[in-house]
Amino acid sequence: MDFRAAFEKDLASVFHNSAEFSETKEIWYNGVIYEVPAVVSEYKPESYEGRDSRRNGRTFGDGIYSVQKIAYIPFSALGFLPSISNRIEIDGTGYDIKSSEVLQGKEIVLILERYDE
Repeated sequence: MDFRAAFEKDLASVFHNSAEFSETKEIWYNGVIYEVPAVVSEYKPESYEGRDSRRNGRTFGDGIYSVQKIAYIPFSALGFLPSISNRIEIDGTGYDIKSSEVLQGKEIVLILERYDE
């Protein structure tokens, strides 16, 4: 088995297996609801210096802070790549899509952001 075949096998049988890493998430995108296996975790960019709502010297206002997540979704579960600068909801929480890419034609990687108090 070559690397690519091992990678694809591990994506399906380990990473997107709900008994291992992923969870079934309800995703709302462009008026359609999808139930997909996904891994959603906190995202901390290298440039993050954060304290008290500040990132790169920019403030979001008193008590407002940026919540960033990264989502990994199998391409086969959605069948399309969500576009940047669009809204997506994951389990009822809305996010702006900051980055969207497909790895090896198999894995969707989304960097998401929302503001909270």
